[in-house]
Amino acid sequence: SRTFTLIVGLVLVARNSARTAHKEPVPLLGYSCKNNAQRPCDLCEEGYYCDGKYSKHRCGGPDVFCPLGSYKPTLVERGYYSIGGNNETRFGKNICSPGSFCINGVK
Repeated sequence: SRTFTLIVGLVLVARNSARTAHKEPVPLLGYSCKNNAQRPCDLCEEGYYCDGKYSKHRCGGPDVFCPLGSYKPTLVERGYYSIGGNNETRFGKNICSPGSFCINGVK
């Protein structure tokens, strides 16, 4: 029988060199790996996005938000405003209440 180990959030990417070809673990989009993937990976934190490299990035301004597991910022649609975190780490959105004005993610 075969034994398989599942490491969530990693994909093996083939890298060729002059001497040998080997596979190097690289995080999947939306995951963040500590210590260059020596430990299991986690979903990217709310307010941040993880683009498949070993670092996470602040989501951006109030016109975008990044829920848990984001691999890129999501634009806040017209009629909504961003919530959570600070102006660079928004992780959700709310609809503008009737009679209020929301533009570019700001109420």
